Amino acid sequence: MMNDHVRSIVLIFDESLMRIQTVSELLLISCTPRPVFTRQDDLELCEDNFIKYRDKVISQLNKMMILSRDLTSQAHGKQIHWKQFCQQVQELTTVVVYLSELCAHIAYLIAINIHGSEPALAGPVTNIHQMTQADLDIKFTCTRLKRLKLDDIPPHVLVDLCSSITKSLTAVTDICKNAAEKISDPNDQDQFKLCIKAITSTTGCLVSSIKCFKQSPTETHLRRVVAFCDPVTSASSALLCFASEESFMGAPGILSSEASEIFKSILGLSMSIASANIQICRAVRDLVYAPSPKRNQDRLSLCVESVTRSSSQLRDLLLTHEFISKSIHNTNIEPNKLLPLVQQCFIMSADGKQDYRYSKASAKQRNHASMTPKEKAFTSPETETNKEIISIGTVHVIDPNGFDKSPTNLTSPPSSLSMEVTFEDIHLDNQQRVSSPNHISPLLSSPMSTSTLSLASSSSFNIDSLCFIDKHSAINEVKEPIDLLREGIINEENSIVQQTTEFKN
Repeated sequence: MMNDHVRSIVLIFDESLMRIQTVSELLLISCTPRPVFTRQDDLELCEDNFIKYRDKVISQLNKMMILSRDLTSQAHGKQIHWKQFCQQVQELTTVVVYLSELCAHIAYLIAINIHGSEPALAGPVTNIHQMTQADLDIKFTCTRLKRLKLDDIPPHVLVDLCSSITKSLTAVTDICKNAAEKISDPNDQDQFKLCIKAITSTTGCLVSSIKCFKQSPTETHLRRVVAFCDPVTSASSALLCFASEESFMGAPGILSSEASEIFKSILGLSMSIASANIQICRAVRDLVYAPSPKRNQDRLSLCVESVTRSSSQLRDLLLTHEFISKSIHNTNIEPNKLLPLVQQCFIMSADGKQDYRYSKASAKQRNHASMTPKEKAFTSPETETNKEIISIGTVHVIDPNGFDKSPTNLTSPPSSLSMEVTFEDIHLDNQQRVSSPNHISPLLSSPMSTSTLSLASSSSFNIDSLCFIDKHSAINEVKEPIDLLREGIINEENSIVQQTTEFKN
């Protein structure tokens, strides 16, 4: 190959290597829990959003493995078509960069969704990754312009280079303008505005020089183009350095130990993939100069095997992960059993004993519109602040065989759920307000698995099997909405009537 042709090919491979390495250092090696994509839809902690990004990751993995295997097969061929080979390397680079972005973002979503983690707080500079990519594009474009020769500059190449610079400049200025509007410090606002003016003016001079060279391709105009490349890259680098200060980027997310472990696991596999692709770029670059390509061909094959292995591990990790939204974790889902009644009527202490106070937090989580009048009255501010259940009388534990045991205080958890329970004398504010019926006999369907659990905290308590001897004494005599069995009585009134009849028969 001719020397100029070799330099242009090597330049493409060097750009690909540098792009993958820069993105990997920013998103993967730093291990900073920040979102890559900042739109509101991309930050939702829901299963659909997770599945969307997981499918995108798997799709990019498949593309990457196909491209890497094609490169290997071409490298082992008798003759390499370098134009097609360079295009595939550039396409592979684009796929790997996008894969790194997706992996960093889905790792953030998974980690933040784990209990004990807090999301990142956005700063004035919303997307430093996009600015870094734009800075890279500007540097690569200026490098190509500086390496152009007078007798080998097609017009379409100049047009492509101008459009690339303009696109990158637009991305940088938009981010900085938004940041300047969000900053309260006037000095920082002026600094952002001056940086925008600096990069805009230098880029304008460069584009104007390129237009002059296109109209009249002379050595003078070419030197003018080369002269304005350095100020553009310097202004872009300075702006990126200024915008990437911690005070402008916001606070990163706070991860629990479990979240940090899975976050680093995903980033580690992604970094293994990126490192293998960096070695692929180096191997194909050395392949250009190597008189004996056998060693570089073997290196390329080993890199592709590493990519395949890490890709399989990453795919398996994402497919086996069960994404449950944090909102579901933190919401008391009310089944049709006694569990919601227990959650709202009792607060369990750390040592497993019952604290018979009304759980205000559980009541606030309920949908106020779906409550009955009695329930709304129960959760009114006056009831929550001024009324507190002090004690709950005694519980008569009745053996299933019919032998009545001695009264047992409810603070002592019963040893089995195969029993009948009778509540008497519910007290409020040290005053007897409600006399519950003498026979509220829940027929418990399953025995308690451990004696340390109490009747109130057991989720196996079946509200469908509540049978009341006297419906009116159980429901209509509840004059104030403070009865601990109010939900079972209110929500299951019709079923209670039917079950009472069956029980009497």
